[in-house]
Amino acid sequence: MAVEPALRRPEVRRVITSHAFAAVGMGLPWPVLLLAVEQSTSSQLLLGLAGAARLAPYVALSWLSGRLADRRERALIVRISLWARAVALLVAAAALAASNPLVAVVAATGAIVAGTPAYPALAAGMPRLAGAATERATSALVTVEVASFVVGPAVGGLFVGRMPPAWVPLIGAIFVGVAIVAFGRTAMPAPEASAIHAAERGVWSLLRRDPCARQALAVVAVVNALLSVLGLLLLQLAHEVWRSGDEGFGLATALLGFGALGAPVVAHSRTMRSGR
Repeated sequence: MAVEPALRRPEVRRVITSHAFAAVGMGLPWPVLLLAVEQSTSSQLLLGLAGAARLAPYVALSWLSGRLADRRERALIVRISLWARAVALLVAAAALAASNPLVAVVAATGAIVAGTPAYPALAAGMPRLAGAATERATSALVTVEVASFVVGPAVGGLFVGRMPPAWVPLIGAIFVGVAIVAFGRTAMPAPEASAIHAAERGVWSLLRRDPCARQALAVVAVVNALLSVLGLLLLQLAHEVWRSGDEGFGLATALLGFGALGAPVVAHSRTMRSGR
C-alpha cells in the first residue's frame, strides 16, 4: 500500500506519531481519576470539577499557546511539553498509589496544561517540515489532535477494574516516553522576525475581526463541555442505573471514545480522497 505523500518524509511521520502517543497518553488516566474522586468524596461539585479539569485548559489556554508558537522555537516548546507531561503523569501515578486522588487530579491537569502548547507549535512548524505536502500533513495532525480527546480516555477505560488505578497514569507516562523518543532531534525553528511582528496583533484582535474564529472557539468550548458532562453521566449510569460497577463505566467510556473516533476518521478519509 502506498504511503500518503504527506507522510513520506520521515520527520513528518515522527512528529505525527509522537503527537499521537503523547496526546493519547495524557488522556489515559481520566476514567480512573473520576472513579477515585467519586470514591473519596460525596461532593458532586468536586466530581464535576474533576470532570471538567481534563478539557478546560484547552479552551482557557489555546490563545496563549498560539501566541507562544508564534514567538519561540517550536521544537523546544514541544520537548518541554513532552517532558513536563511525562513528569506530571508520574506524579499522578504516585498520588493514586498513595490514595490521594486530589493530588492525582491536579497532576493530571498539569499534564493537560503542559500539553496545550504542543499542537499549535507542531501546526505552526509543519510547513517547514512537510513542504508542498503541508496541507495533507496538517490534516493528519488535526485528525490526531481531535481523535485524542476521546481515544485517550477510551483506552484508559479499558484498564478500569483490570489493574491497580496507579498503573494507568504510569502507562500514560510510558506513552509520552515513546513520544519523546519518536520526536527525537526534530528541528522546528522559531518564526522569522517579520512573522513575530505580524503576530503582535493577538488573538483578541482576530476574534473581534473574524466571526468564523469566534464560532470555532465557541464550538470547541461546547464540544469540550459536552464530553465532560457525558463522562460524568456515564459514571452515574454505570453505578446507579446499570449496576455494572467500575468495569461497566470503563467499558462505556471506551465505547463512547472509540465510537466518536469514527467522525474524525471519516472526515480525514474524505479529505484524502478529495485531494487525489
